[in-house]
Amino acid sequence: MTLAWRPVLSAPFVVAALLLLLGVVSLQTVKERLGLVLQKSPVPLRLELEQMTPRFGAYEMVASETLSKEIEHSLGTPYNLNWVFRDSRLAPDQPGAGIRLHVAYYTGTVDTVPHVPELCYVASGVTAVESGQIEVPLAGLNPTLVKGGDGSLTAQAGDGQLVHLPSDTVPVHIFSFRPRAEAPAQSVFYFFMANGRWFGSKEGVRLSAINIRDRYAYYCKIEVMPGTLVAHPQTGRWVFAGGMANREDAIRALSRFLAAGLPEVFRCLPDWTEVRAGRYPPPAE
Repeated sequence: MTLAWRPVLSAPFVVAALLLLLGVVSLQTVKERLGLVLQKSPVPLRLELEQMTPRFGAYEMVASETLSKEIEHSLGTPYNLNWVFRDSRLAPDQPGAGIRLHVAYYTGTVDTVPHVPELCYVASGVTAVESGQIEVPLAGLNPTLVKGGDGSLTAQAGDGQLVHLPSDTVPVHIFSFRPRAEAPAQSVFYFFMANGRWFGSKEGVRLSAINIRDRYAYYCKIEVMPGTLVAHPQTGRWVFAGGMANREDAIRALSRFLAAGLPEVFRCLPDWTEVRAGRYPPPAE
């Protein structure tokens, strides 16, 4: 038995074991001294997404789309919302009269960023036309949007609650596609909210979203497709009929909807100012 242990307790093994132990101790010391949090905790929504206000400004929710169990499983979160809105200022068949909104919330990790249209739509058989990032302005489209002297930006939700927005310009990813070879191109837009900041790409969420000193982590994908509505032949209820052919008109419809609707979405998300201040989430009872 003594001879069998001699190779294991050799000098190189002992040195390697000591270096490994020293590394573990050093990492723990660095984490404590610098306040680093490598394992993030989940932070709950302030309101369930289904509690989002269904009517704000000129927009009214006219349909709630239910995802199949397979799609929800691939999405990777039970916290999702899929609503269709009508812009009451327009006739249903006018471009921009219908808005399809998809929101998916993730918390506790940023390792896996959810599916994006470039992957999902192409997998369904459409032909990609354009994929890139644009800046969508909100200023002047919502009278409750106010920039403070310190540069902070607030907007008022329909219930009067003030919410914080990162800026009055949203970095948005645009994906344009043709559903059929002979059909005109349509555009769908998406961006992410992650720990109080927004990003126009999943790479931005992975690389830049999370401060290593933050105890909590969340990100939320917000996807919008402006288009038209048709009445269902049996029920008469409004159904989303497809996207808009004109790219610039679609961007303007998106800008109007985001200016009105983002305060309602943000009312459900954690307020990162409150999280950073230690006032949210409330302590467990």
